[in-house]
Amino acid sequence: MCTSVFRRMLVAAVSSSVIAVGVSALPASAQTTQQSGLVNVALTGNTVQVPVAVAADICGVQANVIASNNFEGNTICTSASHSTATGGGGGGGNTSQQGLVNVALTGNTIQVPIGVAADVCGVQANVIASGNFLGNTACSSVSRPSATA
Repeated sequence: MCTSVFRRMLVAAVSSSVIAVGVSALPASAQTTQQSGLVNVALTGNTVQVPVAVAADICGVQANVIASNNFEGNTICTSASHSTATGGGGGGGNTSQQGLVNVALTGNTIQVPIGVAADVCGVQANVIASGNFLGNTACSSVSRPSATA
């Protein structure tokens, strides 16, 4: 009983995966690229988006070497980085090429918004020191790069 239910679930999962792959393999739009040659490469109407966001805090660090009575106050650090890429590639249009090697790169959109927000604050380093006090520290940095087509 249990193996027949498992087999049915497995067949259903495999069938739905095959259907999903078949649907995703369909062309997104009708592009006309006519190439005649030994090596033909056509990249048309593609959208490549690589939003990169990095947020880093290095704060409230105290390093003491041969030191005593060194105090650091309260440290509040916030950093935020938001990176977005919206829009898509347009139509590639008509391309007609003849030759041994044909490469068509048309109607492509490449977006690489990079956002970096970094805080390095409230850091105290004491070497052969005594009685140092680092007051309260508040740090904030924000980065919001964006790319739209």
